[in-house]
Amino acid sequence: MKPWLTIKDKWNISEKEGRENYFEKVFSLWKKPYLPAKLQNFCLLHVNNRYNYNTQLSKYKKDEQGEKISDKCTFCSILDPQTVIRESKEHIYTGCPSSLRVLTRVAERYSITLPNTQENGELILYYYPMPERWDAERVNLFLIIYRFYIFKSRLRITIPTEEGFERDLKTEVKNIILTNPGNKKLRENLLPLWICNELSIDEAIEILNTADGKIENATILNDANKICTFFNKPVINGFGFPIVTEHAISLREYETQFYEKFTCFLFQNARS
Repeated sequence: MKPWLTIKDKWNISEKEGRENYFEKVFSLWKKPYLPAKLQNFCLLHVNNRYNYNTQLSKYKKDEQGEKISDKCTFCSILDPQTVIRESKEHIYTGCPSSLRVLTRVAERYSITLPNTQENGELILYYYPMPERWDAERVNLFLIIYRFYIFKSRLRITIPTEEGFERDLKTEVKNIILTNPGNKKLRENLLPLWICNELSIDEAIEILNTADGKIENATILNDANKICTFFNKPVINGFGFPIVTEHAISLREYETQFYEKFTCFLFQNARS
Protein backbone atom coordinates (compact mmCIF):
# COMPACT_ATOMS: atom_id res chain seq x y z
CA MET A 1 0.00 0.00 0.00
CA LYS A 2 1.22 3.49 -0.83
CA PRO A 3 2.51 5.44 2.19
CA TRP A 4 0.00 8.26 1.84
CA LEU A 5 -2.89 5.78 1.84
CA THR A 6 -1.55 4.20 5.02
CA ILE A 7 -1.48 7.59 6.73
CA LYS A 8 -4.91 8.53 5.39
CA ASP A 9 -6.58 5.32 6.57
CA LYS A 10 -4.78 5.11 9.91
CA TRP A 11 -5.56 8.67 11.02
CA ASN A 12 -8.75 9.47 9.04
CA ILE A 13 -7.09 12.48 7.44
CA SER A 14 -9.93 13.21 5.03
CA GLU A 15 -12.39 13.65 7.92
CA LYS A 16 -10.33 16.17 9.87
CA GLU A 17 -10.39 19.94 9.51
CA GLY A 18 -7.23 21.85 8.66
CA ARG A 19 -5.71 19.00 6.69
CA GLU A 20 -5.87 20.66 3.27
CA ASN A 21 -2.73 19.86 1.25
CA TYR A 22 -1.59 17.79 4.21
CA PHE A 23 0.13 15.09 2.17
CA GLU A 24 1.96 17.66 0.09
CA LYS A 25 3.45 19.06 3.29
CA VAL A 26 4.18 15.61 4.72
CA PHE A 27 6.04 14.29 1.69
CA SER A 28 8.01 17.49 1.03
CA LEU A 29 9.20 18.03 4.61
CA TRP A 30 12.46 16.18 3.97
CA LYS A 31 13.34 18.68 1.21
CA LYS A 32 13.80 21.61 3.61
CA PRO A 33 17.13 23.09 2.43
CA TYR A 34 18.35 23.99 5.91
CA LEU A 35 18.08 20.41 7.20
CA PRO A 36 21.37 18.49 7.43
CA ALA A 37 21.62 15.40 5.23
CA LYS A 38 21.10 12.95 8.10
CA LEU A 39 17.77 14.55 9.04
CA GLN A 40 16.68 14.77 5.41
CA ASN A 41 17.40 11.07 4.90
CA PHE A 42 15.65 10.15 8.13
CA CYS A 43 12.52 12.15 7.19
CA LEU A 44 12.41 10.63 3.70
CA LEU A 45 12.72 7.03 4.90
CA HIS A 46 10.42 7.61 7.88
CA VAL A 47 7.51 8.97 5.86
CA ASN A 48 7.87 6.21 3.25
CA ASN A 49 7.74 3.46 5.91
CA ARG A 50 11.22 2.22 5.12
CA TYR A 51 12.08 1.66 8.78
CA ASN A 52 10.82 -1.55 10.35
CA TYR A 53 9.93 -1.78 14.02
CA ASN A 54 9.62 -4.85 16.22
CA THR A 55 6.11 -5.68 15.05
CA GLN A 56 7.47 -6.14 11.51
CA LEU A 57 10.93 -7.46 12.48
CA SER A 58 9.49 -10.24 14.64
CA LYS A 59 8.07 -11.88 11.53
CA TYR A 60 11.43 -12.65 9.92
CA LYS A 61 14.45 -11.46 11.90
CA LYS A 62 16.44 -13.28 14.59
CA ASP A 63 18.68 -11.90 17.32
CA GLU A 64 22.34 -12.78 18.03
CA GLN A 65 21.27 -15.97 19.87
CA GLY A 66 19.32 -17.15 16.86
CA GLU A 67 15.95 -16.54 18.48
CA LYS A 68 13.13 -14.67 16.81
CA ILE A 69 13.01 -10.99 17.75
CA SER A 70 10.26 -10.06 20.17
CA ASP A 71 7.49 -7.83 18.89
CA LYS A 72 7.37 -5.97 22.23
CA CYS A 73 8.27 -2.30 22.60
CA THR A 74 12.01 -1.76 23.13
CA PHE A 75 11.58 0.88 25.84
CA CYS A 76 8.66 -0.81 27.62
CA SER A 77 10.60 -4.11 27.67
CA ILE A 78 13.55 -2.46 29.42
CA LEU A 79 11.30 -1.10 32.17
CA ASP A 80 9.11 -4.20 32.36
CA PRO A 81 10.41 -7.45 30.79
CA GLN A 82 6.89 -8.92 31.09
CA THR A 83 5.24 -6.17 29.04
CA VAL A 84 2.73 -7.16 26.39
CA ILE A 85 2.83 -3.85 24.52
CA ARG A 86 3.82 -4.34 20.90
CA GLU A 87 6.20 -1.94 19.18
CA SER A 88 4.76 -0.19 16.16
CA LYS A 89 5.74 3.04 14.48
CA GLU A 90 2.76 4.77 16.07
CA HIS A 91 3.46 3.42 19.55
CA ILE A 92 7.17 4.24 19.71
CA TYR A 93 6.64 7.94 18.86
CA THR A 94 3.13 8.75 20.06
CA GLY A 95 2.12 6.10 22.60
CA CYS A 96 5.15 4.89 24.54
CA PRO A 97 5.27 6.45 28.04
CA SER A 98 9.08 6.73 27.88
CA SER A 99 8.96 8.70 24.63
CA LEU A 100 6.00 10.87 25.58
CA ARG A 101 7.51 11.83 28.92
CA VAL A 102 10.56 13.23 27.14
CA LEU A 103 8.48 14.95 24.46
CA THR A 104 5.96 16.62 26.76
CA ARG A 105 8.43 17.87 29.35
CA VAL A 106 10.90 19.34 26.86
CA ALA A 107 8.08 20.83 24.75
CA GLU A 108 6.73 22.56 27.85
CA ARG A 109 10.12 24.15 28.55
CA TYR A 110 10.23 25.50 25.00
CA SER A 111 6.59 26.71 25.04
CA ILE A 112 5.51 24.28 22.32
CA THR A 113 1.88 23.20 22.46
CA LEU A 114 1.43 19.55 21.52
CA PRO A 115 -1.71 17.97 20.02
CA ASN A 116 -3.62 15.05 21.50
CA THR A 117 -1.38 12.13 20.58
CA GLN A 118 -4.23 9.60 20.55
CA GLU A 119 -6.59 11.49 18.24
CA ASN A 120 -4.06 13.52 16.23
CA GLY A 121 -0.92 11.44 16.44
CA GLU A 122 -0.16 12.11 12.78
CA LEU A 123 0.83 15.64 13.77
CA ILE A 124 3.64 14.19 15.89
CA LEU A 125 4.53 11.45 13.42
CA TYR A 126 4.60 13.40 10.17
CA TYR A 127 3.74 17.10 10.00
CA TYR A 128 2.11 19.68 12.28
CA PRO A 129 0.34 22.37 10.18
CA MET A 130 0.10 25.86 11.68
CA PRO A 131 -1.33 29.21 10.47
CA GLU A 132 1.99 31.05 10.72
CA ARG A 133 4.83 29.83 8.53
CA TRP A 134 7.65 30.28 11.02
CA ASP A 135 5.69 28.72 13.85
CA ALA A 136 5.27 25.67 11.63
CA GLU A 137 8.96 25.63 10.71
CA ARG A 138 10.06 25.84 14.34
CA VAL A 139 7.62 23.27 15.73
CA ASN A 140 8.18 20.77 12.94
CA LEU A 141 11.94 21.03 13.30
CA PHE A 142 11.48 20.34 17.01
CA LEU A 143 9.42 17.23 16.16
CA ILE A 144 11.87 16.03 13.51
CA ILE A 145 14.71 16.13 16.02
CA TYR A 146 12.47 14.40 18.59
CA ARG A 147 11.68 11.55 16.20
CA PHE A 148 15.32 11.18 15.23
CA TYR A 149 16.38 11.09 18.88
CA ILE A 150 13.78 8.41 19.72
CA PHE A 151 14.86 6.43 16.65
CA LYS A 152 18.50 6.52 17.79
CA SER A 153 17.58 5.58 21.36
CA ARG A 154 15.67 2.56 20.09
CA LEU A 155 18.64 1.39 18.03
CA ARG A 156 20.91 1.77 21.07
CA ILE A 157 18.35 -0.03 23.27
CA THR A 158 18.45 2.77 25.83
CA ILE A 159 15.63 4.66 27.53
CA PRO A 160 15.31 8.20 26.09
CA THR A 161 15.97 11.05 28.51
CA GLU A 162 15.05 14.72 28.64
CA GLU A 163 18.72 15.70 28.88
CA GLY A 164 19.65 13.63 25.85
CA PHE A 165 16.86 15.03 23.70
CA GLU A 166 17.53 18.62 24.73
CA ARG A 167 21.25 18.18 24.02
CA ASP A 168 20.50 16.87 20.52
CA LEU A 169 17.96 19.66 19.98
CA LYS A 170 20.40 22.44 20.86
CA THR A 171 23.21 20.88 18.84
CA GLU A 172 21.18 20.40 15.67
CA VAL A 173 19.53 23.84 15.82
CA LYS A 174 22.85 25.54 16.55
CA ASN A 175 24.44 23.87 13.52
CA ILE A 176 21.50 24.85 11.31
CA ILE A 177 21.69 28.50 12.40
CA LEU A 178 25.46 28.73 11.98
CA THR A 179 25.44 27.06 8.55
CA ASN A 180 22.77 29.47 7.26
CA PRO A 181 24.20 32.85 8.34
CA GLY A 182 22.57 34.77 5.51
CA ASN A 183 19.02 33.65 6.34
CA LYS A 184 17.98 36.22 8.93
CA LYS A 185 14.38 35.01 9.23
CA LEU A 186 15.49 31.43 9.79
CA ARG A 187 18.01 32.53 12.39
CA GLU A 188 15.58 34.69 14.34
CA ASN A 189 12.80 32.11 14.36
CA LEU A 190 14.94 29.11 15.29
CA LEU A 191 16.83 30.88 18.07
CA PRO A 192 14.21 29.91 20.71
CA LEU A 193 15.09 26.25 20.11
CA TRP A 194 18.77 26.91 20.66
CA ILE A 195 19.03 29.38 23.51
CA CYS A 196 15.87 28.43 25.51
CA ASN A 197 16.20 30.53 28.72
CA GLU A 198 19.93 31.21 28.54
CA LEU A 199 19.43 34.50 26.67
CA SER A 200 16.45 36.49 25.53
CA ILE A 201 15.69 36.49 21.82
CA ASP A 202 16.57 40.18 21.44
CA GLU A 203 19.89 39.72 23.24
CA ALA A 204 20.83 36.73 21.10
CA ILE A 205 19.93 38.51 17.85
CA GLU A 206 21.92 41.56 18.90
CA ILE A 207 24.95 39.38 19.59
CA LEU A 208 24.67 37.64 16.22
CA ASN A 209 24.25 40.94 14.38
CA THR A 210 27.10 42.71 16.21
CA ALA A 211 29.75 40.00 16.38
CA ASP A 212 30.95 40.20 12.79
CA GLY A 213 34.67 39.77 13.44
CA LYS A 214 35.28 43.31 14.71
CA ILE A 215 33.87 43.01 18.24
CA GLU A 216 34.85 40.36 20.75
CA ASN A 217 32.04 37.83 21.32
CA ALA A 218 33.12 37.01 24.86
CA THR A 219 33.09 40.70 25.81
CA ILE A 220 29.57 41.12 24.49
CA LEU A 221 28.34 38.14 26.47
CA ASN A 222 30.08 39.41 29.61
CA ASP A 223 28.52 42.85 29.19
CA ALA A 224 25.12 41.18 28.89
CA ASN A 225 25.89 39.35 32.14
CA LYS A 226 24.62 36.12 30.64
CA ILE A 227 25.95 32.59 30.32
CA CYS A 228 25.80 30.62 27.10
CA THR A 229 27.30 27.14 27.18
CA PHE A 230 28.61 27.28 23.62
CA PHE A 231 28.41 30.23 21.27
CA ASN A 232 30.26 29.30 18.11
CA LYS A 233 30.64 32.31 15.82
CA PRO A 234 33.13 32.73 12.94
CA VAL A 235 35.80 35.37 13.54
CA ILE A 236 38.46 36.92 11.28
CA ASN A 237 39.90 33.74 9.82
CA GLY A 238 36.64 31.82 9.76
CA PHE A 239 37.33 29.88 12.96
CA GLY A 240 35.03 29.62 15.93
CA PHE A 241 35.62 29.33 19.63
CA PRO A 242 33.75 28.24 22.76
CA ILE A 243 32.79 30.91 25.25
CA VAL A 244 35.35 30.40 27.97
CA THR A 245 36.27 34.00 28.51
CA GLU A 246 40.03 33.82 29.08
CA HIS A 247 40.53 31.34 26.28
CA ALA A 248 38.28 33.28 23.90
CA ILE A 249 40.15 36.54 24.45
CA SER A 250 43.60 34.96 24.04
CA LEU A 251 42.45 33.15 20.90
CA ARG A 252 41.07 36.38 19.51
CA GLU A 253 44.35 38.21 20.18
CA TYR A 254 46.30 35.41 18.50
CA GLU A 255 44.10 35.47 15.40
CA THR A 256 44.36 39.26 15.17
CA GLN A 257 48.15 39.12 15.34
CA PHE A 258 48.28 36.30 12.81
CA TYR A 259 45.99 38.20 10.44
CA GLU A 260 48.19 41.32 10.65
CA LYS A 261 51.39 39.32 10.01
CA PHE A 262 49.80 37.53 7.06
CA THR A 263 48.60 40.82 5.58
CA CYS A 264 52.07 42.36 5.93
CA PHE A 265 53.62 39.29 4.30
CA LEU A 266 51.32 39.57 1.28
CA PHE A 267 51.98 43.32 1.01
CA GLN A 268 55.76 42.83 1.06
CA ASN A 269 55.58 40.12 -1.59
CA ALA A 270 53.38 42.31 -3.76
CA ARG A 271 55.87 45.19 -3.58
CA SER A 272 58.82 42.96 -4.41
